[in-house]
Amino acid sequence: IEVKEEEKKATPKKEAPPKEEKKVEAAPKVEEKKVEEKKEEKVEEKKVEAPRKEEKKEEKVVSIEEIKAREDERKKAEEEARRKAEEEARRKEWEELLELRRKREEEKAKILAQREAEGMKEVKKTPAKVQLDLVDKIIRNLDRIHRRNR
Repeated sequence: IEVKEEEKKATPKKEAPPKEEKKVEAAPKVEEKKVEEKKEEKVEEKKVEAPRKEEKKEEKVVSIEEIKAREDERKKAEEEARRKAEEEARRKEWEELLELRRKREEEKAKILAQREAEGMKEVKKTPAKVQLDLVDKIIRNLDRIHRRNR
């Protein structure tokens, strides 16, 4: 309906050449009736067009709601896909880490087996005769370093 109205506006109206009117008393009444009928038709058309426009608006609202629903579904699907991808990446990373730990344990076991086979045993540390706390150790080291620099 909107397109038709636009077409009507776009197309120039052709005016009929003026006809010679015969002056008759009954003629004005007929013309008045025609004008009134046209006005009534226009009013009826507007009444008919109004519900159609409302229906179109409702369709647009529904379509906007549908668009929003589709957009929400798409976002949810993307979020789910991203979450699954991240979960899969974490799982793979964890598996690689476990595999690396297992390999390191095997290497340590081989090295220990080699040392024992060669006769090299771990040398145990003997405790110092005088046990110092951390602060005393630091003070001793500082004194020793400063004595050297003199």
